[in-house]
Amino acid sequence: MESWVKVQKATFERWVNSHLSKRQLQVVDLFDDFRDGVRLCFLIEMLTHGSIGRVNKFPRHHQHRIENCQLALSKVIADGVKLVNIGPEDIEGGNEKLTLGLTWSIILKYQISSVISDKGNKSPGQWLLEWLQAKLQPKGLRPKNLTKDWNDGTMLPALVDAIAPGLFPDWDALPKDQAVPNITQAMHLAQDWLGVHILLLPQDMADPTVDEKSMMTYLYQFVSCTLAPGAPIGNHKAINSGNVRVYGPALEDDVHLNVETRFFVDATKAGQGTIGLSFGGPSKPKVDVRSKPGQPQEVVLTCDKAGDYDVVIQFDGKEIPHSPVRIHVCPAPIDASQVKVANLGPNCYPGQINNFQIDGSKAGGTGYLEIGIVGPTQPANQIFVEHLGDFKFACKFVVVEKGNFLCNVKWHGEHVPGSPFALVGQV
Repeated sequence: MESWVKVQKATFERWVNSHLSKRQLQVVDLFDDFRDGVRLCFLIEMLTHGSIGRVNKFPRHHQHRIENCQLALSKVIADGVKLVNIGPEDIEGGNEKLTLGLTWSIILKYQISSVISDKGNKSPGQWLLEWLQAKLQPKGLRPKNLTKDWNDGTMLPALVDAIAPGLFPDWDALPKDQAVPNITQAMHLAQDWLGVHILLLPQDMADPTVDEKSMMTYLYQFVSCTLAPGAPIGNHKAINSGNVRVYGPALEDDVHLNVETRFFVDATKAGQGTIGLSFGGPSKPKVDVRSKPGQPQEVVLTCDKAGDYDVVIQFDGKEIPHSPVRIHVCPAPIDASQVKVANLGPNCYPGQINNFQIDGSKAGGTGYLEIGIVGPTQPANQIFVEHLGDFKFACKFVVVEKGNFLCNVKWHGEHVPGSPFALVGQV
């Protein structure tokens, strides 16, 4: 996958999830999770604040998925979005670049266009750049683009303080060689007090090849953001220029489920005192704190449930500036080879209910399960799937003829071990 595709895909996934989370839904893989059209339809409904029609919430067949995708596209087109060479078959088929194109069109229509005032003949990119220049001009900064000028970690902290004066008062005292930590701190301040979602990873913004559409998706949030009550205006001291500094991969990138990660708490310039940590989140993480005299404290952790974990950090009994910090744990990567199928075959019995079980608890993803049973002359006429929780399923099916059958079981579009399963219909 090309680097720009990878960054844009991840940014768009976070943008989509910022809306779907209101329905307790999420996408793990944009290309895969839009294929059945369910989350795509729900996203459009969230953005348009209304129903778009009858959505097949459990599409088991190709045609059902196509119909869902068409329902979403029809609403987008009706709202004035011009889709060039993008059809429901492209989305259902997981076409990467066309799925990205559709998502960008949705962002342009329902996020960017909704906050632009007096656009005139300017492109969305030009309008945003001029708006940012006007905001940053009092800080003595004038970005010439939406990409490279944001790499050094100066622009974003300045923008945060420009939007909310006093929220990041010492932005201009940040270490010049710490672009990623500086951007990280600014992103967390913007998320905590301005409601600006972290859609783009700090290291991606610091990359000279950063994707412009990803930058626009993130930065356009500042146009309509508002300051939350209780914000530490005027008395906030940046971690990087203060006595305690917090940094590391756990805070700068998404963390995967059951994968060890780490961050560092540097209090070497804070005098005598003890570092205190407390964790809040979906579960209690496994934590190993490693300390050496005169060196930053290393915090190694592993989380067994996906979600957001807040870490409260104290020094000498007092909470440090910008605490708590947030760690986002993603679901495990999709791996169909970890799906277990039990009690399926080799025999099945016409006219009776045949039962089997599927365990996808260790396979990652969001439970996108497909089951199809094909017989000598016709498919099974009834297939029932019940989710038991933790991505475990109880399955039932009924066939009406004798002979040889094939049962296809797929997890997020990939055959599970043993699929297709050979069955023999016997009386």
